[in-house]
Amino acid sequence: MPVDLSSTAKVRLDALLDEYPTPGMPGTVVGVVNKEGKMLYLRSSGVKSVETGEPMLPDTIFPIFSCTKVVTGIACMQAVEQGVVDLDEPVGRLVPELAEPKVVVDSTATTMELRNAEAPLTLRMLLTHTSGFTYSWYNQHLRNWVLQNPNAEFSGKHLDMPLVNEPGTKWEYGISVDWAGIVLERASGMKLGEWCQKHIFEPLGLVDSAFDLAGQDELLARASVLHQWDAEKGTSKPREHARKIAEVPLHSGGGGMISTAHDFLQILATLMNGGLGPNGVRILKQDTVTAMFEDQVAGVADLGGLAVDGVIETTDKSKANDALVMLPGHPKGWGLSFLMNLEDIPGKRRARSAEWGGIANLWWYADPTSEVAAIIFNSVLPYGMPGFIQIEGELEKTLYLPGSLVQVP
Repeated sequence: MPVDLSSTAKVRLDALLDEYPTPGMPGTVVGVVNKEGKMLYLRSSGVKSVETGEPMLPDTIFPIFSCTKVVTGIACMQAVEQGVVDLDEPVGRLVPELAEPKVVVDSTATTMELRNAEAPLTLRMLLTHTSGFTYSWYNQHLRNWVLQNPNAEFSGKHLDMPLVNEPGTKWEYGISVDWAGIVLERASGMKLGEWCQKHIFEPLGLVDSAFDLAGQDELLARASVLHQWDAEKGTSKPREHARKIAEVPLHSGGGGMISTAHDFLQILATLMNGGLGPNGVRILKQDTVTAMFEDQVAGVADLGGLAVDGVIETTDKSKANDALVMLPGHPKGWGLSFLMNLEDIPGKRRARSAEWGGIANLWWYADPTSEVAAIIFNSVLPYGMPGFIQIEGELEKTLYLPGSLVQVP
């Protein structure tokens, strides 16, 4: 029988949202869905812009940043199913830029010593963050690279970044899935957004998702206002972003999608339902989805931030306000494009649930065993806003309180 939310749980979630808005900060959208795609809860709170006071609405369009990665993972696995690309063949044959990658040996703010990588890169490495690529705000070598290449990050030139680890030897979070999207583009002859439109969005009936908003004025009018948060003052102000999501230099598989809470939750419902969409259309085989939820990094020598007590320190507080600590004290793994907890978390999600988020304080998780998924969408930089971290924890606790999840005929 399908899972639903009890009236008591909805009242508790309403109370969380009522307390969320903070003076000087924009609002949020929270949603919960079951595996059949029924929206169990969808509500907005607060304002879309602190300057205009325009209210945040449930159908607000968000740049979802790294929440994009799971969608790119689905797209790549569709291509694997179709024989368009292989998970374990060297991707250099499709993407010459990856045929002879360089690895950082040492660096300073003004120098960069590199060597040739010994192992070839594969699509599996790119989807599991074991390729050696990373982000500048979580690695000092890449921070030094950005200092030596001003204005390169997020411009398309960030793809020139070197590796920081030998391929296949360490889990380290970064731009790998951007490259996975490019592998798909080269193999299919389609832009990533075009592939997703044809094989994911249209089949599932999703009309509010895309990789750019060029010519889509109605969607652009509903776009969230990206804010810059001042941690010391506890306030924020809008920053230019709408034009940028309308005129993108590339369809970024790691962070370039825009969507609504509803659309994204329908994708999560499809994953929980073994690739079968809420509308009855299958976009992935059950075996493929099963493989996506298998731990892909069990044999990796260095788990880095995925270790039980792993910590990923920030090197740039303008993007990540604090260190990234994922499910501390719990054994973790990585599927084909998302974080997984390998054991049940008491009072919360069951084992082999999926999770990730986005740099503008976005978060999602999907628990196939409990048949429930949830999102929190914000549009505030840098990552790590205290109110967001708090509501993330309280939302999940609320969902797993006795009597919150009920089965209905």
